[in-house]
Amino acid sequence: MFAKRSLKKSTVPLAVGLALGMALPVSASALTLPSPYMVSAGPLGQIGVQGVVSGLGFYQDNPQGTVAGTLASKHVGADISNGLVIVQKSSGLVQFTLEAGAYSFPTLASGFTSASQTVNDFGALPVAYVTLAPSKAFSVEIGKLPTLIGAEDGFTFQNLNIERGLLWDVEPIVSRGVQANYSMGPLSASLSWNDGYYSNRYNTVSGDLTWTIDGSNSLEFYASGNL
Repeated sequence: MFAKRSLKKSTVPLAVGLALGMALPVSASALTLPSPYMVSAGPLGQIGVQGVVSGLGFYQDNPQGTVAGTLASKHVGADISNGLVIVQKSSGLVQFTLEAGAYSFPTLASGFTSASQTVNDFGALPVAYVTLAPSKAFSVEIGKLPTLIGAEDGFTFQNLNIERGLLWDVEPIVSRGVQANYSMGPLSASLSWNDGYYSNRYNTVSGDLTWTIDGSNSLEFYASGNL
């Protein structure tokens, strides 16, 4: 679904925003954000609440929108790029992560699609999964999971270059499925059975293996295949 973008379009956005904490499993964050606000949720224990709000302005030299008045048909425009609330329980046997709100994906060589349209890609709850963590070294996640594939994360506040590169066009963003994670010393691995490009067909296996060399360097191998 995200691998067929036209190369006839280009967008040059300028992003500004306010970040209020973030605790998603990301490989390279565009912002160093504060810790979540912790709330006591009774029998659920401590719940972290965070959010990120940002907007952008753009110019595109070859608008591709077919509906007059929409952002995709304009040369110049502005829109929200992130309006997200993140609720997360990250301790105990049963944990969860919920990310809700609006988002957009400004992309190199693609016309701009507004957040009101992009939200239809993954819904107003783009990331939502439950984690079973019997130990610190092993966990299993099930739900709407961030992809294991690619060096560029899904949302703009997670990327220094919010337009990403051309490889972004062939990376999944969110997949529905189940994922197992294991770590031992400097090595960590994840293996997922999922629906790939959000196809609702559970016939894709993806995996990630990471060796953490030191606090600033790591070596990562990831792969995905449709069965």
